[in-house]
Amino acid sequence: MNSSYFHLGDFYWRKESQTLFHKTNTDSTFQGVSSLTKKQYDLLCCLIDAHPAVVDKETIVENVWETKHISSESLPQLINRTRQVLGDHDKNILVNEPGKGYRLNFTTLETENINDESKEMSIDEHEEKLVSKIDAPLVNKPWIMLITLSLVVVVIFQCCSLYSVLYHKLIFNSIVTSTPYPYITEKNDQTIVTIDNHECIYYQDQQLLSCP
Repeated sequence: MNSSYFHLGDFYWRKESQTLFHKTNTDSTFQGVSSLTKKQYDLLCCLIDAHPAVVDKETIVENVWETKHISSESLPQLINRTRQVLGDHDKNILVNEPGKGYRLNFTTLETENINDESKEMSIDEHEEKLVSKIDAPLVNKPWIMLITLSLVVVVIFQCCSLYSVLYHKLIFNSIVTSTPYPYITEKNDQTIVTIDNHECIYYQDQQLLSCP
């Protein structure tokens, strides 16, 4: 095919790219873009290059997988995933010809202008504009930055709380499992604590240790 631009259902596609983009039928604003995987891209290229001929399954397998040895489910799964990306629910874009293979139903575009906001804007410029919107830095989306910052604050708070809990648990366990001081006796209603062979009096009500 000489043309590099194709109209697949609701999508517009430039053959040299793995990006699909489209607009709604109710207005002329773009609603988003989709990306083709490498195998989906190779599948569409194979069918477009062979157009208008129907491509048999063996040829598709050789072009997409570059081998003849694949699972019997690999091609049907690729066809289904590609139809999902294209929104081809009625199977009118990626058409199955029973007993023959598959063909692609599309129209070609040369320099059609797709967005009414600029009559002279080419498809290449539209694609660049759409992709740049998707890849725009987060700084241009304040609500995303706000949500991200909030999540970071919550995570930091939770980490601090977890650290505090673990620290106090460690202290508690060390107290519970600690060995009592062995040189404590009661004498004349007094608590005597022997330290280095020297007797000290412990006043519990004052939490005071007196060593005369």
